[in-house]
Amino acid sequence: MRETRKRGRKVTAQEVPKCFTSIETYQDWKEVARRSGALSVKNGFCVDCTAPYQGQMIRDGRCAHPGTTFHRDGDGFIKGVRPGVQCLDD
Repeated sequence: MRETRKRGRKVTAQEVPKCFTSIETYQDWKEVARRSGALSVKNGFCVDCTAPYQGQMIRDGRCAHPGTTFHRDGDGFIKGVRPGVQCLDD
């Protein structure tokens, strides 16, 4: 089983969403999200997705949340919002 360790916590391949290309990429995303506060967002990693990438992941059978929609926030950034999660204008 492949795994990596950063900041003392082991991440296994089973924890990595299929849309990430590697354990390291997912771990890096988690670290940046932790620092920025994005880990507390209910949309999780989908908040940083894009419509074109989501489309490719859906075609490849690798998107866990194909109903995610994309909205522009108050600062002009586009963010992914999972179904059933309220889109708050940041």
